[in-house]
Amino acid sequence: LKLGYTGVENLNLKSTWRYELNHRLEDLFEDGTGQTAGNDWALALVNRADYTYKASEKLIFTPMLKWTYRRLDSAVFDETRIDETNLAPILRVDYFLTERTTLRVGMQGFPLLKHRFRSGVAESSNYNAWHYILGFQNTSSYTGYTISMNWGLRKSFTDFVDSSSVGTIETSELFLQVRTN
Repeated sequence: LKLGYTGVENLNLKSTWRYELNHRLEDLFEDGTGQTAGNDWALALVNRADYTYKASEKLIFTPMLKWTYRRLDSAVFDETRIDETNLAPILRVDYFLTERTTLRVGMQGFPLLKHRFRSGVAESSNYNAWHYILGFQNTSSYTGYTISMNWGLRKSFTDFVDSSSVGTIETSELFLQVRTN
């Protein structure tokens, strides 16, 4: 199920829901193995909001918020296998250097409103994080194909909620992505 709202100019609200149910009957197979009756079900929700503010012809600000929820219950294992919530506040800034080249700065999570991941099954994996990206994107055409190249630096800071001994884990990576279509 997909829902969307675009009633306010430059504001996009989108919600996607997915539910799966696998109902099994008890059965005994020819090789002597069998299965018990039961239901396995999964639920996934993705909610997104973004607002595009065009400060000038070359400068665009896009604040975003993304919330996801995922749960998987299994009668075979008689337990919840997955129960996760993810909240990610995002700010993206695009500055168009040329018609085909964009300087892109992004932040996911902020000092007072961090990117939050919570698991109801594996609480030791719960974390708060903030990520920064500085990159360039160039799009061009070559023999009928559109080629998009992204390169830049990503820096992340992660605090595991249930760990007092780890502290903040800091990672940095340089990236280069080339895509065609």
